[in-house]
Amino acid sequence: MKDFMTPEEYRNHIAKKSTPKKKKGNGSKAKGEMEMMLKLAGYEYGKEFYFHPKRRWRFDFYIEKYKIGIEYNGIMSEKSRHTTITGYSKDLEKVNAAQKLGWIVLQYTPLNYTSMSQDLREIIEKI
Repeated sequence: MKDFMTPEEYRNHIAKKSTPKKKKGNGSKAKGEMEMMLKLAGYEYGKEFYFHPKRRWRFDFYIEKYKIGIEYNGIMSEKSRHTTITGYSKDLEKVNAAQKLGWIVLQYTPLNYTSMSQDLREIIEKI
């Protein structure tokens, strides 16, 4: 066993210690809070629902009784596919397909997800 480091090993050791760990966005926190809102409001909801007969598109949450799909777009991380032109275009393709199948689709980000309960109440009152 050696009790010393070479200069290169020492630099690598220091670099590992000083490199900040990537922080997770609050996506999982926001999604958890969205689920809690659905529970507290008493909605019968589901998660990860494949709504399209041919494509593998899913809603994060859904309320089948009212045919409402709920999407959380975690745009706050560095590598969010929702912030690229391709990713955003694919999101729009998915939402448009869902609406053509008769779904009402609500979309939220970390900045506006707290309005979901009110949005649902307003929509359901009109159905």
